[in-house]
Amino acid sequence: MTGLTIGGLVLAAMVATPRAASAQSPVPFSPAAPGATQGKPVILLGADAGASQRAAGFVGVWVPMWNRLTRTPSVAAPRRGLEVMGSAGAGGFGIAAGPMSVVSEGWAMTVAADVRGTLTRTSNSPRDATPRATYVGADAGMVLTVIKFDVGIAHRVSGPTGPKAMIFTWRVGVQIPVGW
Repeated sequence: MTGLTIGGLVLAAMVATPRAASAQSPVPFSPAAPGATQGKPVILLGADAGASQRAAGFVGVWVPMWNRLTRTPSVAAPRRGLEVMGSAGAGGFGIAAGPMSVVSEGWAMTVAADVRGTLTRTSNSPRDATPRATYVGADAGMVLTVIKFDVGIAHRVSGPTGPKAMIFTWRVGVQIPVGW
C-alpha cells in the first residue's frame, strides 16, 4: 500500500508542477530543435526480475500525450505521456498502462516516474502468487538512467481460491528507450 501512496504523490507532483526550461535540462528543449522528439513514440525494451513473473522480458511504448491534448508550448509537456507495456516470463505474463513523465533529463542521468494499472496471469510457477491465477492491480515505478524499479499491489480476480488473494508486487530491471 505504501507503493501506491508514494506513486500517487509522485504522479500528482508530476502533473501539477510546472517547470521552467532551466530546470528541465542544461539545454532547453525546443520543439523546433533538430531531432526534437516532441510527439514521437519511444519504444521501451528491457528485462527484469520480481514478484509473480520471476525473470521476464518486456516491450512497451511511451507516447507523448499532454502536448497533444493541451496544445500548449510548455517545455514540460512533451515529456509527459502514456506508457503501455507487455511482459512475459517464467512466472506468467501481463500488461500494464498508465501515465509516465520524464522528471529530469540530462547527459549523465535521466529520471522518469510512472503509475500504472496492471493485469497479470500467472503460470504454474509464479513467485509469491497463486499459480494459474489472474491478478489486477496498480504499481508505481521510477527509472534512473536505465535502471527501473516498480512496487505495487494486486488482487486475485480469478483462479484457485486460498492464500495470496492480495499480493505485494515488485520488479527491478533494465529499461532501454529506443528512438529517444
